[in-house]
Amino acid sequence: MGIFGLIYGYRLASQFGGVKVTAGVYQQNEFLSNVALFFVKQANKMFGLLPPDNIVFFNEYTRIRYTQVFKKNYATSPLLPIGVALPKIDPGRARPMQYGRLVSVGNLVDFKTYNEHVIRTVSLLAADYPQLRYDIYGDGDQLALLNELIAELKLESVVKIHGRIPYSDFSSTVESAMGFIGSGTALLEAAALRVPSVTGIESIKTPQTYGFLSDVTGYSYNELIPGLKLVPIVDVIRKLLNSDSEENQRIGQQCAEKAAEFSIEKTIDGLHQMTRTARITTIKLSFIFKISFFLSFLYLAMLDGLHINRKFRMRRDQK
Repeated sequence: MGIFGLIYGYRLASQFGGVKVTAGVYQQNEFLSNVALFFVKQANKMFGLLPPDNIVFFNEYTRIRYTQVFKKNYATSPLLPIGVALPKIDPGRARPMQYGRLVSVGNLVDFKTYNEHVIRTVSLLAADYPQLRYDIYGDGDQLALLNELIAELKLESVVKIHGRIPYSDFSSTVESAMGFIGSGTALLEAAALRVPSVTGIESIKTPQTYGFLSDVTGYSYNELIPGLKLVPIVDVIRKLLNSDSEENQRIGQQCAEKAAEFSIEKTIDGLHQMTRTARITTIKLSFIFKISFFLSFLYLAMLDGLHINRKFRMRRDQK
């Protein structure tokens, strides 16, 4: 992914010349790993050497943060939505809605802390809302911990983890939900289906959210951003549970209108423009550098494999 694609781009530029190496920043920590190894330091340095015209940011916050860290002016760097293919919805068709059913779809990894927060929130509301159900679709290294939490809170009849689903089943799985909680493109696609979609903030330690996707300004919506107003997840879910079908449809429509800002057509147009403005990357990597870089990567892989130091693997969750 990110770092490794950038390294490959530099290798092509070094070998053939005349190559425009570009990079995209979506997850804020992708090129900011704080592991003190030659491989990681040089990989981050490679990003810092790229001219601003060769970098695309997918939300406002990452552009601000990278400006601060790399001490460069990224004002000319394209700012594009993380594009999704929006489904074609019949505006005259009322969306079927199953009262009380909440859904999340995504990998169960440690930086997606909202899964745990929602489970704990459901435990607070279950007695007052007997129809409340929370269906989680996904798999990952947090599966066992989440199942233990469900058992600890005695929520086996309320919260279910169903495992992965094919992408082709996403719409049919999500569209009847009373609400969707998630991050990344799954949140956008659920919102595009007119499902009220609650932002699950990555790596947040408290059970809070920015509210519905429609409450967010701009493209920054799933990362913890200093100064952005937070609200308790319990308040947002309770609002859904207290709403009638008409109110649910209204919130869903507002989320769909916000999701339209992330249309993949906008992203494609911006990337086409970038092919004209990006600069050719001129670089020569010495044989000694390549050997040192490769050996440092092997050392990093050994530390990770032996569970001695996994900070690079977990860079997206670094604080």
